[in-house]
Amino acid sequence: MKEFELINCEGTVLECKIDRLDNVSVHVYLCREEGYLKFRPLLKDLYKYLLGCITLEDVLKTSKNIKVNNIDKEADHIDIDHQHCMSRKITENSEQDLDLRNLAKLIFETEKILFKNKNHVNLNVDRRERASVNRSINSNLRSAINAIREMNPTKLGFILNEDHEYMQMNMYLFLAYMRDKFLENMSMGDTLLNYRRVRDRSEKVNAYTYKFIGNKSAKEWTLIFQIEDQDIVNILEYKN
Repeated sequence: MKEFELINCEGTVLECKIDRLDNVSVHVYLCREEGYLKFRPLLKDLYKYLLGCITLEDVLKTSKNIKVNNIDKEADHIDIDHQHCMSRKITENSEQDLDLRNLAKLIFETEKILFKNKNHVNLNVDRRERASVNRSINSNLRSAINAIREMNPTKLGFILNEDHEYMQMNMYLFLAYMRDKFLENMSMGDTLLNYRRVRDRSEKVNAYTYKFIGNKSAKEWTLIFQIEDQDIVNILEYKN
C-alpha cells in the first residue's frame, strides 16, 4: 500500500492510498472531530484535481464507495460547507499546508496507472527514431530523448531513478517541472519537440547536450544529460 499525505491544515488531513492492484482511495480526516470521509475517485477526475483544474468536491461527485465514519453515503448527502480543502482547488492551498513532494509523486503514480490502463506506455523507441540518434549513446538516454520529444513526463519517469536529483530537485518535483514546461509548449501549439545534438568542446565526458525545438512555436530548450554506468544521473538546463 502506498500512502500520500497531501494536505494538513487546521485539523483537516487529506491523503490518498494506492493498493497493489492500483486501486486509489481518498481519505479526508475532518476537522472539529467529525471523523473521516473516504471514497474511491474516478481516476481521471482525481488527476484533474491533482493538476489544480477542479476541486475535491468535484471529484467527490463522480466517486464511488463513499463512506463517512464507515457509513455509506451519497455525495449530495454530505455536509462539506465548512471543510475548506473540499471546496478549494489543490493549488489554492498554501505551500505550508501542502506536501509538494508527495503531490508530485502522486501525480506521477496516477499518470502511470492511467497510461497503463490505456496501453499508452511503450518504452521502446521506434526504429526510424533510433536511426536519427547517435548510436554511441545508451538506450536510457535514447528513451529519455524520445519521452521529451513526445512531451510525455510519464515515460520520462519510468527511465529516471528516484535516488538521483535532476536540476537539484528530487525526481518527482523534476517531473512536475518538466510537465509544466511541456504544457507551456503545448499552449503554443506544439505537438512534439524536434531535437538535435549540440557539440560543445567544453562538454564533460559522459555528458550529452541536446537542443529541443517546438515543432510549431520554434521555441528552443537545451538540456544536458549526465551519464554514469548507463544511468542518467542528472539533467541540467542550459541557460545562456
